[in-house]
Amino acid sequence: MRIAAFCTWYPPRIRVGSYLTTHEWFRHLAARGHTVTVTTGWSHHRYQLDGVAVLGWESPGDPVDLVICHAGDSRAARHFSAQVGSPLVVVAHGAVEPHHLAGADLVVFVSDAQRGETGWDGPSVVIPPPVDPAQHRTRRTGDDLITIVNLNTSKGVDLFWALAAAEPHRRFLAVAGGWGRQMIRTLPNVEVIRRPVTDMRTVWARTRILLMPSVAETWGRVALEAAASGIPTIAHPASGLVEALGVGNGVWAGWHDLAAWRRALAELDHPVVYAAASRAARARADQLNPAESLNRFATVVEALAPTVAA
Repeated sequence: MRIAAFCTWYPPRIRVGSYLTTHEWFRHLAARGHTVTVTTGWSHHRYQLDGVAVLGWESPGDPVDLVICHAGDSRAARHFSAQVGSPLVVVAHGAVEPHHLAGADLVVFVSDAQRGETGWDGPSVVIPPPVDPAQHRTRRTGDDLITIVNLNTSKGVDLFWALAAAEPHRRFLAVAGGWGRQMIRTLPNVEVIRRPVTDMRTVWARTRILLMPSVAETWGRVALEAAASGIPTIAHPASGLVEALGVGNGVWAGWHDLAAWRRALAELDHPVVYAAASRAARARADQLNPAESLNRFATVVEALAPTVAA
């Protein structure tokens, strides 16, 4: 099967969770013998990544058996899909507007919460992102930092800076993300990594607690990556994040409630409380089955062109 994909951004330069997830799905499709070509706007050069051919912003040509895009990247994909007469799969990672899904033969949501909140009544499936604990697990160095990843407003960075200022005796780590305006400040107890990190194990090795004061999350990939090393997360109970971690596998505080975040940190100072939270995090990570996500994605997209897939 020949698959044409449209993505505004793409790895390796862009280290955004949604595009990393999509690349893992595409890499798996390529490993199953399909030809996957990604048209993207960030690069003017063609390159190969794990069997996936990545173009600049140019037409992949035809014939094409299937078209895949992200919600929000769907305008060009819809036009191309109609032009070549091939089914269109829209992958919904973040906040989704109804017009992003128009014309889709199938929408792939990353959580039940996201599908319910979107209100899409067309064909759809829920496939959580593949997260392999073995790829993220690392040995902790004992730095015991309190970490946030992605310093934009929607990720709750204002709460983070307020918390760091209110807790001057604690050491924090602020890691810039791959999208959104990064709100970087200077505090004596905060180390800032200003560029997106290629290997997050270097961050998890130094982290004791992950903070996710996100206003909204459709899933919780970062929290699950950290959980692989037994790192508990304090998070705002955004619906997708609660689904990803499970109610018993995180510490919850409203994104606007600074006092609640300070109490949560104080509770995790107790060795017994921290050990229990760490065990719960690792247990949740160990439940993950990345092969199930990869195989299910491949199966549902192959079903849209069964004659070719066979």
